Amino acid sequence: MNKDLESIRGQGRRLPGAKSTRAGAARASLVGWLIVLLGALLVGWWALRPVATEAAPAALPPTPEPVPAALENPEATRVASGLGVEGPRPLPAYPKELDDPTRFRGVGRIEAHLTVATGVTAPTRWTLVLEPAPFKIGAEHARARRIEVEGQTTLVADDVALGSYSVRAEAGDFECKPFDLELRKPELVDIVFPLELFERGTLTGRVLDELGLPVQGMAVFALARTGSAARETRTDDAGNFAFERLPDGDWKIRVATRENPLASAEDVTFAAPSLHLREFTVPRSGSIEVQVVDELGVGLVGTLVEAIGLRSGPLSVTTGPDGFAKLGPAIAGEVRLFASDERAGEAETTLQFDPAAQPAVPVILKLRR
Repeated sequence: MNKDLESIRGQGRRLPGAKSTRAGAARASLVGWLIVLLGALLVGWWALRPVATEAAPAALPPTPEPVPAALENPEATRVASGLGVEGPRPLPAYPKELDDPTRFRGVGRIEAHLTVATGVTAPTRWTLVLEPAPFKIGAEHARARRIEVEGQTTLVADDVALGSYSVRAEAGDFECKPFDLELRKPELVDIVFPLELFERGTLTGRVLDELGLPVQGMAVFALARTGSAARETRTDDAGNFAFERLPDGDWKIRVATRENPLASAEDVTFAAPSLHLREFTVPRSGSIEVQVVDELGVGLVGTLVEAIGLRSGPLSVTTGPDGFAKLGPAIAGEVRLFASDERAGEAETTLQFDPAAQPAVPVILKLRR
């Protein structure tokens, strides 16, 4: 057998099933190096990875020592604050002069100088109007006056009761903005001020119904935004209205009624000579036709008829020939009609008025004693 093995080796052939130990050793060495390299990479990544560190908590500011409350007013009283902690509550401190009952006693002196715009001739006659200033301290002591001035542009009045006043000048088509002043002791008893006159202008507009038709006889109001000044006018056949000789200022325009206008309200700042407003649109309106008769059915002339309850506002009219009359403009709704005559008596009725379906015959109001 040994001879057979030697014969095979001599011929340079491998034994069946035998492997090369040199090639196996090389492969094992390569795998080992790969493992070492991979391990080195993992170690390097672990060493270089970003490490999230928790931020240190911010230092809290030191708690200040509580400072005991000091009473600035020696007359202050310590009362319960309502929060379970007692604290000082000083008494209200008012200027001493407000408590002096004599500061509006007596009279003062005012000197008013009238001026006009360049190119305008100063009026020869004008009126200085003194009125208590609304919502001003001392207004209850003021005395309303109208002082007529002629032939001069300066007025000196040294007998004006102390108080708070709203002062303005009037002269025909001229007006001026009010000047508020306070006459009081001890220092404000002699006041000099200018009053500039300017021409009054005209504020115009138009009222249409929802069909685009002009509304005749609709009431329109101009209410001063400050003070109590108010104007009222009515639309003409074409639905136009105008406020003549309206003083400059801020005005509230209301259609039909002051409190509940039929059209969207508008606030304007008016300055002479003129201003034309946008068109106002109101619901469709019509007229309520009535006839007032006595107990015998005879029409009565000159009888007062009133319509109450409509959103378009109260209406009143006196009857004409045969007792007929029209009340309008009136919008849809429930309305109470009332007629009265000193000799014939009274009558009233309630109806639902619809301007789109007005009755062909008038409403009869028969008076009874």
